[in-house]
Amino acid sequence: MTVNQGHPWKATAVRMIAAVCAVVLIAQVIGGEPTTKIAVLAEPSPGQPFGVMLKIWSVKTFYLGVKIFIIIMVLMWILETMKRFNIIPFIVKLIKPVLSLMGLDQQVGILWLTAVFFGIAYGAAVIVEEAQEKNITAGQLTRLQISIGINHSMIDDPGLYLAVGIHPFWLWVPRLIVAIAAVQVYNLIVRFNLLSHLTQLVSKTDKPPDRPGGCN
Repeated sequence: MTVNQGHPWKATAVRMIAAVCAVVLIAQVIGGEPTTKIAVLAEPSPGQPFGVMLKIWSVKTFYLGVKIFIIIMVLMWILETMKRFNIIPFIVKLIKPVLSLMGLDQQVGILWLTAVFFGIAYGAAVIVEEAQEKNITAGQLTRLQISIGINHSMIDDPGLYLAVGIHPFWLWVPRLIVAIAAVQVYNLIVRFNLLSHLTQLVSKTDKPPDRPGGCN
């Protein structure tokens, strides 16, 4: 089968709306200190020639590409090994309660695990390949896209902020809650066909009023 293609603007809109809502709600809980200022003293770094900067960028990009390639190959090997020994159904069965809580189907269990632990950038190739091999509907993929778009890379990304002293609660829990809420909102929209009703309401609003009949 071919992967059902979604609309990039929808994924972007969902992530932006979820981010704004999460920040607004969290700000009400933890409060803000607008008068607090953090002074950062840094020595101005001397400029580098363009050729040197280009060389450094090329080397870093090369090593990043190699890193991504190795991670993808390792993930592919792990998945193929799990398929050969029929381990995937066992893992999906173990995480079934978590998937139900996230509002996802069992068919996307491995795809969700890949994105959550390895991120979308590293796990994209694996996610696409697995989605092509499995009989996954457009609705299941949409829910997965919403969930992992908000909540992914739960090991790598939060680890960067732990180093600056952010409490682990704010690094993991809000992302999980917002991802669950976003998928449940999507399920409600689909269940009650809210988009169709909204479209009909807008079309009726934009329709010009009927002209009164002429005089005989």
